[in-house]
Amino acid sequence: MADNHLRAVCPESQNHCVGPPDKLDAARSALYLGGLLEHPDVRVVGTDAQIGPVVIKLFDYLCKENVIPPNACAQKGKLAWDTTPPGNGWYYSHQNHFHCSFNGTSKQY
Repeated sequence: MADNHLRAVCPESQNHCVGPPDKLDAARSALYLGGLLEHPDVRVVGTDAQIGPVVIKLFDYLCKENVIPPNACAQKGKLAWDTTPPGNGWYYSHQNHFHCSFNGTSKQY
């Protein structure tokens, strides 16, 4: 029986991937991202630098095949990762999940 425990989707060291995400379900991740990016208030989705390019590749394919709506496809630049520690903040500890930030967080839904 499956559980919901967090697991790294890649070889990891010092809280980030140090190799390709060999346990990542990239198709599901890309589909989830497509659904998420349909929301107009998404500001950014942060992931590990080894994961982002893999997910974007599938995301682009699913956009081309019209599986993901065009409005979500236009927002793919909101998936972000940093490839160097001193950059804008290597996204440490994203080897098993990603984070999403929204604009207008003071809105009441």
